Amino acid sequence: DIDETSCTGINSRTMFPAPSEDIKVNSLNDSNLSISVTPDQFIFRRLDEEVDDGKDKIFTSTPVLTSPSSVSNGGNPEEGTISLKIIASDKTLEETPIEQKSSTDPQEHKQQETSRLSYAYAVLCLSAFSIIGESLRVLFSRFFGGECSHEDTPWLYRTVTVANVCVTSSGENGLQGGVFFLDLPANMLGSFLMGMLLPTRDLGLLNDMPIAFLNRGHWYQSWTVTHLGLRTGFCGALTTFASWNSQMVAMIDGKMAGKSQFFSAMFGYVIGLEAAMASLALGRTTAIWLHRYTNSDFAAEEDFFAFAGSKGKKSFSKVNKVLPDYERRYLASLVTDEEIEWAKNKNSVTTLEDLERWKISTDKYRLSGGGHPVLMLCAIQEIEKKVLVDKEEVGLDMKEIAEKMGWDVQALQKFSRETNDFSTYCRPAKSGFQFWQYVCISAPFVVALGILVGFGILDQMNEESDLYRNMWLNALFAPPGTLIRWKLSTLNGKLEGKWKWFPLGTFMTNMGASIISALAKGLSVSMHLDGWSGAAVAAVKTGFAGSMSTVSTFVVEGWKIEKTYGHHAKGYYYTLGSLISACFLGLIVYCPIVYLI
Repeated sequence: DIDETSCTGINSRTMFPAPSEDIKVNSLNDSNLSISVTPDQFIFRRLDEEVDDGKDKIFTSTPVLTSPSSVSNGGNPEEGTISLKIIASDKTLEETPIEQKSSTDPQEHKQQETSRLSYAYAVLCLSAFSIIGESLRVLFSRFFGGECSHEDTPWLYRTVTVANVCVTSSGENGLQGGVFFLDLPANMLGSFLMGMLLPTRDLGLLNDMPIAFLNRGHWYQSWTVTHLGLRTGFCGALTTFASWNSQMVAMIDGKMAGKSQFFSAMFGYVIGLEAAMASLALGRTTAIWLHRYTNSDFAAEEDFFAFAGSKGKKSFSKVNKVLPDYERRYLASLVTDEEIEWAKNKNSVTTLEDLERWKISTDKYRLSGGGHPVLMLCAIQEIEKKVLVDKEEVGLDMKEIAEKMGWDVQALQKFSRETNDFSTYCRPAKSGFQFWQYVCISAPFVVALGILVGFGILDQMNEESDLYRNMWLNALFAPPGTLIRWKLSTLNGKLEGKWKWFPLGTFMTNMGASIISALAKGLSVSMHLDGWSGAAVAAVKTGFAGSMSTVSTFVVEGWKIEKTYGHHAKGYYYTLGSLISACFLGLIVYCPIVYLI
């Protein structure tokens, strides 16, 4: 378990460089750059003067950067990162021709068709889940507070008053209230569910599983598009950043309540953020508890490494997370006698001896605190992934490294070729009746269609209430907002240099949705819209802008940034900066509309 960035660009030249040897590079962002490698450091050089030696150009200059651990793909050379490919066998720069497949290749057409179908299914899945999430958010806002001050729907008003569940407020009818804003319960639930749905890699667990709380062999683990629908579609639309912000903006302005509720709004921002972060933490913890219950075979392994990595052992074997269960546990010396007997029943003793030979030859390089360079462990893990996971041949560079270090790659390759179905020792959970799988895959589409049809019919039957009309229009406007947020999320991490950590896509969607929501809120207040026009403006605010923005992803990103940059304030810059920016933009849009139109 090592930092991926420290393993970038491993080959025989980076691990065993000749002293002060110049290496030519291609695929550079900046053609005026060369690299010199010494046993201790990489030296990036600006190319100031060139000398033509008849074969190639040799450049000299003063070093501008030295850092072996900062070499990674993409970025600005001045920032310590560069896109490069080291030519290990020849100093002469050569252009490698790229083999292009014919456009008539049947396999290529099949892949393109599969890609189009997958994209279409992802769009449908996101749309269906967003309709469900947005509808549940609106029901929560009406049930826990919105219906308490309006008797638009008699049966709902009687329910909430008898049950006394009026805990939130719009902040429009008095000087108190509004701190617990209407969308607070939905934001808390969505953040909790997002924490529950996080993959194991985000939770710091050893095994790579898309849904942490399910058994690793559960059939739902492979439904990656449905996972996208649940996280981005359902949780993203269930929570809303824009509607939360527009209510705080209206409270700060104070026209609807008769006086500004500035301090209530400030507490609303703080409580809203803290409640969402706490709900996310509870969701993460619950997912880990369930993971330990449903994957009890992994619990002891995870406990060992958590203890050893913190204070238990000064030297212990590092784990290669990407390997299959048995191989990962065996190479980390964690297998039990029961597991060994199970393995012998599935394979010959000779086959298992091949794995043991590889283990013995590499054991001392796996130890944390063993005094060996981290690149040694990187090379071992890369070879194991190539052979045991990808089922491919080891490259020449890696073979050269293994030969120089005395690692028995041939034994590992022989084990991979001759082993039987050796994917996991931990028994997969029973998939149950196939009928339930069809139910699960069709349920979101049936529910979403039922919401659209049902609220449309109820609106025609109950013209005195605006609830059903609003619910129907909100559901129609939710999918476009969710799809925009999904597409803009591809911008996350695309900024270069020191801002690469910044989730630009999510920030843009939350700010854009906050502007749209404040605009719609201002129009509804200043123009006193009702009927279909009022419902349409409300749908833009609640359905479109509410689903375009998100709190669940917002707090996950803030948590990840804080975890990654533990000694910096980047996580607070992002979360607090987003709230301050949204408030400022909302006031700029909302106030002129309310007072001038």
